[in-house]
Amino acid sequence: MATPSSSRVWVYLRKGVENKPQLAKFIQSILDFFGCHGHIGEVSCVLEDNKLIISDSNENRVLLKRPSFCPIHCIKSDQISAVSESVLQRGVDVGVVTLLRTKDKRTLLTRRAQHLRIFPGIWVPPGGHVELGESLFEAGLRELHEETGLSLNPKECPGKIICLWESVYPPYLSRGLPTRHHIIVYMSISVDQCHDDLDKNIHLQRSEVEASAWLDEMTVQAIVATDEESAIEAKKCNLPENFLATVLGDDSKQHHKQLNTSVLLNKAPLSGNDTERISTGTKFALSQWLDFNK
Repeated sequence: MATPSSSRVWVYLRKGVENKPQLAKFIQSILDFFGCHGHIGEVSCVLEDNKLIISDSNENRVLLKRPSFCPIHCIKSDQISAVSESVLQRGVDVGVVTLLRTKDKRTLLTRRAQHLRIFPGIWVPPGGHVELGESLFEAGLRELHEETGLSLNPKECPGKIICLWESVYPPYLSRGLPTRHHIIVYMSISVDQCHDDLDKNIHLQRSEVEASAWLDEMTVQAIVATDEESAIEAKKCNLPENFLATVLGDDSKQHHKQLNTSVLLNKAPLSGNDTERISTGTKFALSQWLDFNK
């Protein structure tokens, strides 16, 4: 496999503390590499020398999960042969996401812009790539600022990695062969401010996001209860019909608007175009966020 560009941070894998980390292959599931049973396991995660090293070390351990329908895990040999060589030569990208917890127990989600090639129109926490020389914490705060305008003092908002998610796009093989493979690092950051005060400083970046919303814990619990593998129906969650969001209008100005809560409980479609929803990985991360902040 050709070596991906050194101008980005990639995932590296290591079994045994004495072995050298190896660049993760695009077409291999990280959990499969470590022989994890099922679709969740504990791994070690550390960013060193611009490499996200995932290993079986006993230090810095965190949960890593993938969906049961993960395309990289489910793909067959004949389908692999149909994946373009340029895609196969890619490594596994790194993303970092910030789950911001306010004093009044809200968390911020953003709706990705419709023009984006990966997961357009999907609700996720603010996040993105890691630049060379950054720590995961620094990357998370930078992406938060770039996408929402919120600038936090790193000395005043402790952060911690709460989980990892193995993300593949498209999310189902029935919607096409894989073109992107990421490990998403979810960080929880707490601030001593209420969401109303922070919302005054929201300035959404149109190139990345088109809406934002502060979700309360009851809504988060309902979202977690209706993930892709749950039999619970959204209509049984007893939530308000609408939620308040900040939305970028055609005039490029921000407007407060009531949106239908049901979109937050939608599940990923097996075929056709995607639908507005919260990403599967975000649902898992929100479940860990609830546990972390008990």
